[in-house]
Amino acid sequence: MEGVSTQASMVTFKNQPKLTGDAVDQEHDALRLALVPRLEQFLATDELFAGREVSVTFSKEGISSLVAFVEVQEEKYVLKIPLGTTVPEGSEALFLKTWEAGNVRVPHVFKEGRIAERPFVLMQFIDAPLVGEKYGNDPAKMEQVYFEAGTILRNMHKPEATGFGLVVEGRGEYESFDQWLNSADMKKREEYIQEHGVLHDEEHGSYATAKKVLIDYIGDSDTSSYCHFDYSTGHLFATEPPTVFDPNPFFNHGYIDLGKTLVNYIAHSGTFPQKLLAGYGDEGHVDEQVLHAAIFVNMVYKLPYQHQKNRTQVIENFHTYLAQHKSLLE
Repeated sequence: MEGVSTQASMVTFKNQPKLTGDAVDQEHDALRLALVPRLEQFLATDELFAGREVSVTFSKEGISSLVAFVEVQEEKYVLKIPLGTTVPEGSEALFLKTWEAGNVRVPHVFKEGRIAERPFVLMQFIDAPLVGEKYGNDPAKMEQVYFEAGTILRNMHKPEATGFGLVVEGRGEYESFDQWLNSADMKKREEYIQEHGVLHDEEHGSYATAKKVLIDYIGDSDTSSYCHFDYSTGHLFATEPPTVFDPNPFFNHGYIDLGKTLVNYIAHSGTFPQKLLAGYGDEGHVDEQVLHAAIFVNMVYKLPYQHQKNRTQVIENFHTYLAQHKSLLE
């Protein structure tokens, strides 16, 4: 390309990818290490970096992706490579661009493609701490942040999509919510919980009833929302307004994404910030039974991994929450 240097850049790695060392993550750990030389090759030859000095620092956070902070003189980028097969190529960029067009603040996407047959997205580096890091010692401010986070999530759900589940050629892999809820993946999670006795109807409520509540509420429409599917204040930078990052792109109903968000909090503390829920409903009505059913489904989605990792406190928090709210499904 005219005006672009063809000279290879000099790439310096400041550290190596963090490995969990857990047996359940062994495959991802091996992939992290295998991707390092391929990432170096990409940065040395891509036209955006060619002929320049590039330094790379791997993030110490996250287990589902390899995340690198790439610095070139005064410029800084984030390069993310999903490690699993549950994030289809181009889906994160699609979601970020859609939300950005809807006036939700997200990192701007500069480039997407493949490195060593793995999809990647190169995006804007946000020079700001997480909201919890900045406001964690100010309870009143955090209440405001939780409310704003709920409002942001509601706005993220406004763009309409078609189909449910993972992104396949721009739409959800399943035609209806019912098909997703009874898919092989969800059935496998449900069967794991039954086989290992992780939940009990008489103590925690009926999962079958939870599914029926959701199917009756959502119906057979193929219309869905763009869901973050891993949303919390841990995925909000303290900008004005806050910047949303690191989605696990998924097409589904907004209540399912809201339920997944609340389950993230319940897993760690046994409860969730009520102001976040108030912000999502804009101080208006949120159907309590439908939301609880969505929370139940998300716990079933999450529990097999938590059980395999022997995270007894998370499981106990789920048990306690379900037992306390069991009457909503009776």
